[in-house]
Amino acid sequence: MKKSTIRTKAEKVLYPIALIFSFIFWGSFVFGFAYIFTTEPVAVEPCITEDDERYYFYSPDELTQYGIPLSDCIARSDLPEHVYQEALLDSEKQSRASLVAASGGLGLILFYAFMIIFFAYFSTGLFMGYIRLNGVRLSEKQYGVFYKIYKETAEQLGLTQVPHAYIIRASGDVNAFAVKVSRKKMVVFFAELIETLVDGEKYDELRAIAAHELTHVYLNHVNYWIFLLPIHIIPLFPSMLSRARENSADRGAVLLTKNKETVTQALIKIVTGKYVAQHVDVDEYIEQPKTERGFFTWLVRITSSHPPIPHRLKNIRDMQDIQIEA
Repeated sequence: MKKSTIRTKAEKVLYPIALIFSFIFWGSFVFGFAYIFTTEPVAVEPCITEDDERYYFYSPDELTQYGIPLSDCIARSDLPEHVYQEALLDSEKQSRASLVAASGGLGLILFYAFMIIFFAYFSTGLFMGYIRLNGVRLSEKQYGVFYKIYKETAEQLGLTQVPHAYIIRASGDVNAFAVKVSRKKMVVFFAELIETLVDGEKYDELRAIAAHELTHVYLNHVNYWIFLLPIHIIPLFPSMLSRARENSADRGAVLLTKNKETVTQALIKIVTGKYVAQHVDVDEYIEQPKTERGFFTWLVRITSSHPPIPHRLKNIRDMQDIQIEA
């Protein structure tokens, strides 16, 4: 299955922007340090006035920024040699100090960037370490029925390596997520999600969520997250990209299950639970955000990493460019 078929138009626009911005951000550090450490301090031409004020310039035009005409400078021939050499040495010291200050500034920014990366990576690794030690890893012997469905879904996507999947109970959170730590790609299913979506021997809705998470892996949403960290300095951009990726993953789930209704019901049950979901009118639920207006609903909408569920259901319903079963 082609990735371009799954990705939404929004992701196709936002992801290249994220890559380009991050490349420029990290490249500027490399270029900046390379420039600083390969540049020698330069002694520039001094201008010494009758009042012993000293200015340094590469060209006479630079003196205009001080409001000093070149005629106010004592001619080079009229300056004692030791005074001229002293001025040159002073200018070299100033040049060196500027380079040191620049390298210190870049170093400080890089240090903070490294600390953010370290804590983000360490906290994610610690959390996943806990899950790997305590969760149940899917296999033919460990919840083999679901493992078979999970593996078939991964193979249907064309994943050459099936990511390890773990099941663990959360604090009532009905969720699943995909992640990559230390080159290991993993998918985690909270036990509450399985209890909510599995109905007897029917695994269609759980398969839809597995397809959603595996689509994240297939589209490299779990890759390059450290490289892409600089995009977080752009207000609202990370959440925009994240929402676009969620819509792409929903699209992948629809393509893999070939059933919009299955994906729709899975998302509704994640919000309401399996019993209330039976009494939800999907059409009214999709229209609900239009009546829920206000500053805080707007703020949640633009800052959330996931689109509101009604918006996701509408996007699923509006997928007209792919042929699927009703």
